Amino acid sequence: MTVCNKHVQTYYKTLTTEKNMRKKTNLFQIPWTFSAIIIAIFMHFIAVPGVSAQTNHLADGISFYNSEKYDEALNEFRAEIEINEHCPLAYYYAAKIRIDRAQFSRAIQNLEAALRDSLGFHDANGLLAFTLNKSGFAPEALVAWDTFTRAVGIIDGNTKLSPESIIPPEDYHALLKLDSERKQREKLISEKNEQARIEGERKKQEEITAEKNERDRLETARLENARRTEDSANADSLAALAKAANEPPSPSNISPEDTAGFAEENGMDGNIDLPIEDLSTQINAAIRRVIFVLAMVLLVSALFFFAAVRYTRKRKSNAEETVFSEEVERIINDRV
Repeated sequence: MTVCNKHVQTYYKTLTTEKNMRKKTNLFQIPWTFSAIIIAIFMHFIAVPGVSAQTNHLADGISFYNSEKYDEALNEFRAEIEINEHCPLAYYYAAKIRIDRAQFSRAIQNLEAALRDSLGFHDANGLLAFTLNKSGFAPEALVAWDTFTRAVGIIDGNTKLSPESIIPPEDYHALLKLDSERKQREKLISEKNEQARIEGERKKQEEITAEKNERDRLETARLENARRTEDSANADSLAALAKAANEPPSPSNISPEDTAGFAEENGMDGNIDLPIEDLSTQINAAIRRVIFVLAMVLLVSALFFFAAVRYTRKRKSNAEETVFSEEVERIINDRV
């Protein structure tokens, strides 16, 4: 039983490489079946020491089967079963020959014997389902086919069981391989599309961030220019006021009313004749005081005015920045 179970494992390995072996040839043009025979013989010798090549009927039977010498193959499989009645692979190949000859009842017996010796021989279950379906036992065939497909894998879009869906195990393995390759291609395409989508979103976000940074830079530059212009205007106004306060008025600009007012402030009669030098000095002093007071009043008024203007502009600028930030955030949210 150990020998044939190992042959079942070897059978699955050779099935997966059969098509590739047919396409490739080595330096000596060795047929693909030669490697399967060598492996079967090697496993047989390891499991049962002392058995000679003349008694390796299973490997010879498989070789005859692959060469389409079915009578010789059946003889070898019978000889193998006489030596070791628990050999599922011999029963399996014998069943395939019986199916080709439409001997379905004999094939069913062979496959049931194969499954009795090896419950994990899934292809025997699949071939049993195919044979039962051919024999008209559809319900039993569907049960065996369900067991087989669940063991080896279900093809997408083929989950509904029906007698028409039952095919030889080898054909099902080929379809399963195609389905697996299709899934792999779809997965690669999906991953590629997802990467492209993520990259597109990243670039879009970078563009939005760059636009916002540029708008912020321009707004900062505009506010800085406005501040410098305002500071320059304030400096020019202060310089003009300071210059006006330091320059004495021209005598031609002094009116008689100013002279009379000056006399009254100093307790003098407006008709008293004063020396021209003293009178001019007093008048100049009074005028300078008046001008100084006026200049201080104008300076304080100007400072208050510019402070109020700057405070108003700053509040307006902050309000505009808040509205602009909210508008940018709204646009970004709309795009996302």
